[in-house]
Order: sequence, then structure tokens, then C-alpha cells
Amino acid sequence: MGWMEGLRGVGVMSLAVFTMWVLFSLCTG
Repeated sequence: MGWMEGLRGVGVMSLAVFTMWVLFSLCTG
């Protein structure tokens, strides 16, 4: 696996976590 695939994977994971956190904050806020 190249560093591009790794970087993309990290970006997708961080984006998913950020989206989940925003939705959770909106629902609980």
C-alpha cells in the first residue's frame, strides 16, 4: 500500500469521525 492510499484512508476516516461528531453535537445540543 502506497502513502497516497494511506493518506486517503486517514482522510476518509477523519472525515467520517468529524461528521459523526457534528451530527451528535447537533442532536444533543
